[in-house]
Amino acid sequence: MATRKRPRAVTIRQYREIETLAAAGWRGKAIHTELGQLGLLDEDGRPDERTVQRIVADLAPSEETAQSEVWHHARERWQLNSTEPEDAAIMLRVLAGVLSTTSWRLPTVGQAEWVVRLHTAAPDLIEQPGGWLELYRFASVYQLRIERGEPTFDLDDYFALAPWRDGGAAYVAAIRSGRLTTVHGGRFTPQAAFDALHEVAKRQKGTAKS
Repeated sequence: MATRKRPRAVTIRQYREIETLAAAGWRGKAIHTELGQLGLLDEDGRPDERTVQRIVADLAPSEETAQSEVWHHARERWQLNSTEPEDAAIMLRVLAGVLSTTSWRLPTVGQAEWVVRLHTAAPDLIEQPGGWLELYRFASVYQLRIERGEPTFDLDDYFALAPWRDGGAAYVAAIRSGRLTTVHGGRFTPQAAFDALHEVAKRQKGTAKS
């Protein structure tokens, strides 16, 4: 699996948010507006809408993937009868959240499979404020990455260190120690994580010059 290179025109945090929203079915213009509402555009409004649209287009599945029956099945809207009985309650909580508080695309079969898998790995996440949305967001990105044959190390690290449990302390510590070299911009990722990543990059750059 090859790691996708982040365009230089965007920061890590901006790129992760664009990727997450694109995976959940958002279009370029709406994503650009959301970045502004989240305070993720710089003082000059960058990245501009055209840059966001280019990134979204690049994240689209290949023509071969989009024509496969497996891909089309994964994109079908989720129904209760497509989930095991013991997992139905979790998906209904996610569906209720999407229906009642967002204008996001309704969960698909593929997203539901990842919601269940992530809930099994981190059952306490859904009990956090906005936890159901975090499950939905990450399920979307996992599905996109797997479809494109891309690694999920940064997503796995996020769930392993679970920043919603300790305010991100373990996550930030792992970055500062050099154990983590990238960050995923989850809703529970503290700004300190991005600051630490920037500090480590500067330190490594200084070491390379000396």
